[in-house]
Amino acid sequence: MAEPHSASKPTLDTISTPVFDMKHIQMPAPNPERPKVLLIDNEVENLKVLTLLLEDQFELLCASSTAQAFELLDDLVNPSIVQLVICDLNMPKMSGAELFETIRLKLPSSLFLLLISTLNSNKIDGIVSKRRIFELITKPIEPSEFLQTVHKAITANQQCQKVQAHCDELSIEIQVISEQLAEKKRALVQAQAELLSHLK
Repeated sequence: MAEPHSASKPTLDTISTPVFDMKHIQMPAPNPERPKVLLIDNEVENLKVLTLLLEDQFELLCASSTAQAFELLDDLVNPSIVQLVICDLNMPKMSGAELFETIRLKLPSSLFLLLISTLNSNKIDGIVSKRRIFELITKPIEPSEFLQTVHKAITANQQCQKVQAHCDELSIEIQVISEQLAEKKRALVQAQAELLSHLK
């Protein structure tokens, strides 16, 4: 007698065209301070694989369409907390590159990783140089390499934010010093005027 069929959760081995080569993967230890990452892929199974790989290290927002990605960002009080966007290059209606151009205004400090299934060097070179995407990743890839790339992107983003914050602090200090100098200059001009009036 055949055993009754039960719906099972998709596993890494049951996905027909996996985004990753998941053999011999070692999952990293959970990270209590998880950066926020937006995942965008119209293939739901790919999203599940990405989630399995990243969920212990990062706080994930998952979208299976560009419209859903915009909805998720609109629901955030502060969308700039998204440090990294991982997006399939071949999205329906709007490519990953076009999506990048569209949401970069919402996420001015975020970096992008684009997942690609075919290699077109001319197109890739143009995207990287023009759009300043952090990196393009060819599917399928070795998971540990992908994780390293994600961590590099997060680290680069955090370093850029620190530099920007320091620049903002310096700008405020410069403004304060400039106002102080202007006030001292006004006081000096007034003192010179009063001195000249006494000499007359």
